[in-house]
Amino acid sequence: MLLSTPELGALFNSNLPIVCAALTQELCSTNVAVRNKGDALFDLLEEVVVTESRGNANNLLLPIVSQLN
Repeated sequence: MLLSTPELGALFNSNLPIVCAALTQELCSTNVAVRNKGDALFDLLEEVVVTESRGNANNLLLPIVSQLN
């Protein structure tokens, strides 16, 4: 899985708006299996962001909030 590849952490961190947009669609799905997979992927993304930003998950805030519109 790409999200669990440490070498790609910086790439995901620098493209958070795009990644969050893709995951938000899964999280809003009416299909329970898709929504659960999106939730698991979002948890992985959060781990990557926290690792790349040395313990700060605030980098996810703006991309997530922008998807609420």
